[in-house]
This record gives sequence, C-alpha cells and structure tokens, in this order.
Amino acid sequence: MPKGEPEWLRNGMHVSCIKVQEVDESVFDRCDRIVVHTKVKAKQTGNVLTGTQHVPDTSPAGWWKNAKTAPQNYPDLADLLCGRAAGRGDAGQITCFVSNIGLGLQFAALGALILRQAEESGIGEELPGEWFTESVHP
Repeated sequence: MPKGEPEWLRNGMHVSCIKVQEVDESVFDRCDRIVVHTKVKAKQTGNVLTGTQHVPDTSPAGWWKNAKTAPQNYPDLADLLCGRAAGRGDAGQITCFVSNIGLGLQFAALGALILRQAEESGIGEELPGEWFTESVHP
C-alpha cells in the first residue's frame, strides 16, 4: 500500500504484507488488530534496496525501530494461532498481518488451520495430491 494512502482501508478489510516496507505507521493507525510474524527477531535492514518506499535513503530507520510501533508491541502469529491473542473482534474491524522476517512456516500453520475449519464446516473441494507433487527432481 503506497505511503500516505491508508484511507484505502475500509471496515472489515485485512492487510497482509510480505516485506515490512509495504506498510507504515499511518496504516497501523487505521488497523484495529495487528499481528506480526515474530516479535523476537530484529528486522534486517541491509537487504532493503536504496529508494524503497517507506525507508529513506538517508536512514535505515523504519516503523520496526520506532518505540511505538516496534514488533515487540504486537502479538505474534503463534499467540494468535494458540489463542493467547485476540483475533478480529467483529466483522467491521480492520486487521493487519506483518511478515517481519518471512520464514514461511506461517503459511503451513495457517493452511492447516484453514483446512481443518473448512473440513469441519463442510466447505471447499479436495484437490488431487498429484497436482502438487513431482515424480522427478528437476
């Protein structure tokens, strides 16, 4: 989401980002619930390209270094999945997930949760496993 356009957010929306530079504090100010991938790992700024939005060329600072918005201030994905942190309280809340280090494990954990809930609700369609496997290594 481009900086300065948090007004694009509407009630009931969810924002997810893969890189921390995709959101900034103005987006956080509009969100009712924010969850980070992990609050124990410091953000690496050495891999940020020069000129990337939300990170000025003159400073490695970003929302993750701000005392008000640092990852330690938010529940992490494990807290949410284990019920130690509240999720969306009502359909009108704006939620946000920030993948601040991007291990990819969150996709497997969340996928398992979604699959279980879909099976319990009797919704969705099962896809053939061979669509997602290889018989030879490339």
